[in-house]
Amino acid sequence: MSTELDLGSSDGPPRNWKGIGIAMVVILAVMSLVILSVILLTPDESHLLLRSHLTMEDLESEDFKVHDPRVAWLSDNEVAVRTREGHVLSFSLNSNLTSTLLDNSSLDLSTTKFQVSADKRFVLLAYNIQQVFSQSFTANYAIYNVANGDLLELKPAEREKPALQFASWGHQGNQLAYVLDGDIYYKPSVAGKPLRLTTTDQGQNVVNGISDWTYEEEVLLTYVAHWWSVDGARLAYLSINNSATPVMEIPQFLGGLYPSNVLFPYPKAGSSIPSVSLFVVNLYGPAHTLEMIPPDSLRARESYISMVTWISTTRLAVRWLNRAQNQSVLCVCEATTGACSEKHKMVMDIMQNQRQEVPLFSADGSMFYTILPAKQGARGEFHHIAGLSAQ
Repeated sequence: MSTELDLGSSDGPPRNWKGIGIAMVVILAVMSLVILSVILLTPDESHLLLRSHLTMEDLESEDFKVHDPRVAWLSDNEVAVRTREGHVLSFSLNSNLTSTLLDNSSLDLSTTKFQVSADKRFVLLAYNIQQVFSQSFTANYAIYNVANGDLLELKPAEREKPALQFASWGHQGNQLAYVLDGDIYYKPSVAGKPLRLTTTDQGQNVVNGISDWTYEEEVLLTYVAHWWSVDGARLAYLSINNSATPVMEIPQFLGGLYPSNVLFPYPKAGSSIPSVSLFVVNLYGPAHTLEMIPPDSLRARESYISMVTWISTTRLAVRWLNRAQNQSVLCVCEATTGACSEKHKMVMDIMQNQRQEVPLFSADGSMFYTILPAKQGARGEFHHIAGLSAQ
């Protein structure tokens, strides 16, 4: 007897079609939910396609600039600030109260600089600002009357809306000074007539009360080269003469077919540097100007003036540097006579950034404190606070 196996047909277990169907429905439901979530949560970017590309003009607009409140002290407990909307406010630290000095509703202050007078009756506004170097600029100036809202253009009588090189208030009332064509003008008050303090020939290449390129970028590190006494009775200023300084010519590309050339005095090694003098003018009564005489060691040599500060109403401290900038001489000068006495001489490394440091003087002006190197045995020199006599 033989047994035959049928290998051609084999019945497996029956398929679970119901389970498969349920699984497919679940998978489709999950996929639908995922797709729906992506569609609902994806932001609509169709409007971005209609917008223009970012341009250089966009980057230069106010929307991409950090707001600078231009905080300025008005007194020991009061400051002036500019809001993002352009309003100029005064804020009292003692009372925590704010008052409006200038409302932006009538004036567009978004592109202006402002200064408040010492008596807080006027606001000096600079507009049409044109940058010169890193800090310097020319601008038109107007004076705003806080009480009645009147606006007065600041200009000499013989000029029509000139671009001034600088303007600022003094320490008393609403006295102010401004610089035009390298000369200093003084007004004892807003209503007073301007008095010309300096007179220089334009061909001499001399500027008074402001820095040239060398002093702005390398020596004083500021555009301002004049200093008011605390009582507003005197004004000290530098007179910088570049008549012997070689001129640098730099092309400036402003969008035209050809560049324009910018010329300015630029001393190099071996060439002449700007000659500088320090003057003090008496503002109360007839204007009387005195030159502060430099120390004997630098009188006949090329030198810089890197720091000026008032000690009292009649005395000021001045730091002279030799041309190599490795020796500084700190002097105390009498504004009434022009005599300067040497108080401290220091040999300094050219890499030390102490040229502009202002010494701290005692209330009576008899002592001053500054940072000086002191030897610490074999370990070398270290900087310490030192007190020296100013007598």
